[in-house]
Amino acid sequence: MSLSGEPDSPSEAVASPLFLWVQIWLRTGDVDGFAAYERPAARVLARHGARIERAFRPLDAAEDPALPFEIHLVSFPDQTCLASWQADPERAALQEERERCIARTTVMALRTVKGYDGS
Repeated sequence: MSLSGEPDSPSEAVASPLFLWVQIWLRTGDVDGFAAYERPAARVLARHGARIERAFRPLDAAEDPALPFEIHLVSFPDQTCLASWQADPERAALQEERERCIARTTVMALRTVKGYDGS
């Protein structure tokens, strides 16, 4: 499924959870500033039924600037919730704070693959 909301196939048209793999590079290494931004950003996500399922930090990120500072696995109940989050004015209001601490972000939309857990 694309981030634009268009399903890749007709079977994806049914509402299903959407996952985003979000890689984040900090602008200045300001971990405290990033944490201060993330708290209100996570509240905005939650209002749209989304959540940060897991946050990861690459083990060698401090030594390798090519690696992101942090990686989030974010879930949305469906594409409609993602679209409402993207249009949220409070999310837009956080943009300046976000730009102060985050240099770059990459986002990949994911779908669950069945079969690995016996399903």
